[in-house]
Amino acid sequence: MTPFVVLTVISGLVLVALAVAIRELPPARRIRDGVVGVVFLASAAGIGFGGFHPSGFFWPVLVLPIYLVVDSVRYIDLDDVSEESTPAHRRPRPAPEPAAPRRSAGSRERRAARAAERREALRVKHGEAR
Repeated sequence: MTPFVVLTVISGLVLVALAVAIRELPPARRIRDGVVGVVFLASAAGIGFGGFHPSGFFWPVLVLPIYLVVDSVRYIDLDDVSEESTPAHRRPRPAPEPAAPRRSAGSRERRAARAAERREALRVKHGEAR
């Protein structure tokens, strides 16, 4: 298969899928996207199996589907998307609970006392005694 046939098949499939999937589209646009998608699929079949080789109209295969996809996606209403239908990796994470202290009160006091002793020793060593 040539790249032209592959692009035509992909364009047709995407347009038909969008016509079926996007419920917010007006009926006329859904019909238009579906018909254009079927025409693209039919032309791909004609090129691939019938030996018909188009000359001079490669640009619609690239430009028309991009325009129609962008035009269709503009109609999606994101306010209708609920929290349950949002994928888990896109949901905001809840704030973590504050962790309980890992040390006991006595252990924290002993560590604080040792740190104070070290600071005092450094002050004495450097001549900053109180």
